[in-house]
Amino acid sequence: MELKKLCDEQLQITVVATFYNCAPYIHRCVDSILKQTYPIAQIILVDDGSDDGSDQIFCEIEKNDRIQLLHSGHQGVSIARNMGIETAQGDYIMFVDGDDYISPTIVEELVEHLGNADMICCTCQCFHEENKIQIRSHFYDGDRIFVTAQEKEAFYSQLMDGAYMQVGTPYTAIGVPWGKLYRRDFLNTYQIRFYPELKRMQDNIFNMEAAFYANEIRYIDEPLYCYRLNNIVQYNVKPYSPEIYSAVLLHRQQIMAFYIKTYSKELEELYNQEKLNLLWLSIKHIAMSVSFPVFRKKAAELMEREIFDCVYEKKTLLRKCGVKFRVFSLMIQLKWYRFLYWYCNR
Repeated sequence: MELKKLCDEQLQITVVATFYNCAPYIHRCVDSILKQTYPIAQIILVDDGSDDGSDQIFCEIEKNDRIQLLHSGHQGVSIARNMGIETAQGDYIMFVDGDDYISPTIVEELVEHLGNADMICCTCQCFHEENKIQIRSHFYDGDRIFVTAQEKEAFYSQLMDGAYMQVGTPYTAIGVPWGKLYRRDFLNTYQIRFYPELKRMQDNIFNMEAAFYANEIRYIDEPLYCYRLNNIVQYNVKPYSPEIYSAVLLHRQQIMAFYIKTYSKELEELYNQEKLNLLWLSIKHIAMSVSFPVFRKKAAELMEREIFDCVYEKKTLLRKCGVKFRVFSLMIQLKWYRFLYWYCNR
């Protein structure tokens, strides 16, 4: 599908929406894209192997010649989004999740504030239809521009700690791929893609790489994306599996060690706290899944993995950790496996 030139000066925008078993919400999502006040040059829908009757809805929607439908064969959201990037022809790419929807002015307002940024982000309105909840989110208090390494640390920090600098209760954070425009040439130049091997936090790692390479990131504190709190997209993934979080931390470590290299003590502390948190989730998953003798062996093996960098040692910066993690760190340090096992299963 070749893009039609809208006008010489106008940026061409590709919207990539991904779907998996979102049948009740497809029309609302697609309609919100079609009703943008800014002309959308290319609309790509990627169905990731839905089996809930979505195909019948897509057959009807595909009759609209503005829409291009792709099928990724239920290989996961990362491959679905990567297919969208590879197919995109616009100057900028926007991602939308299939059970969410967007404000009619989101593209127009992001383009208006874009300047020369490689990435521009907005915040969201969180909603839960069944509970009739509407919550306005602030990732940061007021508009921000991230250019220097020091300024980008505030971006990285929220990727590691979703509550960092947030106003009010954090229901989500800046690490999401939606509610943003990414310059397509920028993504292709640095081959920034979603990692299919990551079953959790793939969005977060994608945005950390993008943030590092971006010449400029802009954030506007406007809730232009509508984010569903009762997310219905459920992949068959064990949420706290040690393998899942070890994979995430391996990617995080590579970014910290080989790209960012130098960073403040505050960012180092957040990085260590994230490691400790993911170690806790992993150990809790093991404790709730096996008998104590098996737990003791598996927990010891997990704590010896290089990726955790001895985050439970006294010398590690963990000043801002809560009581739970200080107690957990002590139990790990003293190898109180039986107490750990009880604590996780209490």
